[in-house]
Amino acid sequence: MGYRLGATYPIIGFFLKTMFLFEGICYYQLMENSIGQSIKHYRQLQGLTQRELADRSGVKYTTITKIETGLIEDPSFSKVSKLSHALGIATDQLAFSFENLGQTFDLNNRRFLGNKYKLLNFIKQIVDENIGEFDIFCDAFAGTGVVGEFFNKPHNQIISNDLLKSNYIALKSFLGITNVNRSLLNEKIKYLNNLRPNQDNYVSNNFGGMYFSYENARKIGLIRETIDKISESVDEKDLLLTSLIYAMDKVANTVGHYDAFRRNLDTVMPIKLLVPNIHIENNERNVIFNEDANNLVKKISCDILYLDPPYNSRQYSDAYHLLENIVEWKKPEVFGIARKMNRNHIKSKYCLKDAVKSFEELISNADAKHILLSYNDTGETKDGRSNAKISDEEIKRILCKKGKVKVFETKYKAFTTGKNRNLNNKERIFYCKVI
Repeated sequence: MGYRLGATYPIIGFFLKTMFLFEGICYYQLMENSIGQSIKHYRQLQGLTQRELADRSGVKYTTITKIETGLIEDPSFSKVSKLSHALGIATDQLAFSFENLGQTFDLNNRRFLGNKYKLLNFIKQIVDENIGEFDIFCDAFAGTGVVGEFFNKPHNQIISNDLLKSNYIALKSFLGITNVNRSLLNEKIKYLNNLRPNQDNYVSNNFGGMYFSYENARKIGLIRETIDKISESVDEKDLLLTSLIYAMDKVANTVGHYDAFRRNLDTVMPIKLLVPNIHIENNERNVIFNEDANNLVKKISCDILYLDPPYNSRQYSDAYHLLENIVEWKKPEVFGIARKMNRNHIKSKYCLKDAVKSFEELISNADAKHILLSYNDTGETKDGRSNAKISDEEIKRILCKKGKVKVFETKYKAFTTGKNRNLNNKERIFYCKVI
């Protein structure tokens, strides 16, 4: 066998096994029973009654009964953890259920700073009332890419760009891929989900017990190594990495970024990869970039240039360093409490003192009929890092050199890494009709 699966499964008869091949490598597809059935199986295997398991685990007898009979289909992680400990098995042997295999996830199903998902209708209204029909839409600071995806139609071309590699591969997956073997992708994701790590690795050694439970960290490390082994094309690798990134977001012991982790490790579920829901019929003309936006605008032209740069001193590379680490997989040395690697190559100029200069340079080089700039009214806070780097006056001055400027605003509760909260935050769209 070309590649050996992680751990030997303790109860072979408990799983229905199906063998399949990818490039001469033998893989196993495993179908597991429900969590309740799993608990019942391991309990009976050890000759325990429900009351004995209740006494041993601290979980109520009635609760165990309801779980085993299926009246409670999705018990809390706390209860599953107590039961697995009492049974002397790994948590994921109980909690990991494949009854929802085949589920998909959408591009917007991810926590991300500055995500514009809730503002899409606001942006659309501005486009409809001031621009109307268009051909090419460029999302130069795409982030998760929700704005570009919103305007992604068969008759339009979307140019999507982000400096972070972790965002870039997700943008390629959702907005760039035009052909995908969904059946094969589904099978490989099933295979990755069924991996069982039996040793520590780079992820568990550096991030286990902090950003993730040790079980999830070991699983993430093993999945990442395996993706390199089983990917048969760049597109397939991007899709699998995207699935991993989104799955990590669901189990990360954070508030949606990796600047810090929660003091109490309270993840509620084992990691499970899902299948990206891609609309390839819309992607034929799209182009995806991974570079500095200031360089990008020098080589593209578009009808609408949508700009959503960082607003303050808080670097996205600091917030998402771990995802960059996983995607690049160079296994660098990490340091500090937050376990960050060197990020100098992905620092944004828009978070630095030269933000105004950078913005002015970008606008002067922009070849677009219309420019839309999202910029949050962060206000003045005690933490200077959270204050806007470019003032409204500077924005208007620079945009007015290109054409006529209008400003639209709406109330918006921003997702931020800062401790300070401006309850009166407003999201503004600066619209410039280029002359």
